[in-house]
Amino acid sequence: MRKFLAACFLFSLIASTVGVAAKDKSFEHPFNTRVSVDATGRVTDVEFVRETPAALQAMVREVAAQIPFEPATRDGVAVPSRTSLRLGVAFTPEGDNYRAKVVSVHGGSPASVTTTLPKFPASVLRKEVNMVAMVVVRPRDDGTTDPAATSVENLQFYRGEEAIGSLGSRPEREMRDAIVAATRDWTFILEEVDGAAITTEMRVPLTLCVSKRMSSPDHGRSICAKWSKEAMDGLSRPEPVDPAIRLAQPRWEPAAAPTA
Repeated sequence: MRKFLAACFLFSLIASTVGVAAKDKSFEHPFNTRVSVDATGRVTDVEFVRETPAALQAMVREVAAQIPFEPATRDGVAVPSRTSLRLGVAFTPEGDNYRAKVVSVHGGSPASVTTTLPKFPASVLRKEVNMVAMVVVRPRDDGTTDPAATSVENLQFYRGEEAIGSLGSRPEREMRDAIVAATRDWTFILEEVDGAAITTEMRVPLTLCVSKRMSSPDHGRSICAKWSKEAMDGLSRPEPVDPAIRLAQPRWEPAAAPTA
């Protein structure tokens, strides 16, 4: 695999882009993209899901273009597609500059465009408990969410970090209703296969952390992040509702990761 062009990036550029706190520190940063993949598995175009400075776009585009894919298929025939690609890039000090290397590649994760938090019910907030739940969503073809096709699974409450039993049928029902109602404003970027949007069932972790039940706000945020990660661990990539369709999948090995 050929190495892509461009040398290291000046620290001032990287620091202003990804919010590095101190110079001479290694760090990682994710870049969320949407790529077009042709029927041979070659990346032909790269879009950015979130705002990314132009100076870094060239690097990410070059890296993404080097990643080979198993192309999408319909009825066993390879076809072009558009799919999400999340690149984890590690930046390492090298003199006055930084060297960038891809350390992780995730394909096909649904990219959320808009989400809103629920208006958590007073019956739950008064109890000052923390919560983690998995929201199961099946978006419409335009990426909007239908609350009638949305459910809440694995609703779990905590006092601090300790799991507790049921809060009672009413608070739990009100919490589920609040979560489902919030999804009316959620939208997603969908997979496309051979020019058509593909419906999949998506799972989105949702957490509520009450800081006064934690040792500090920072600790609370880290616990919430941990719960979200644990909720996602082990989940497979969302599969199309249509069994005749197979989504494009990146073929990437860490040993072959491109380096800038």
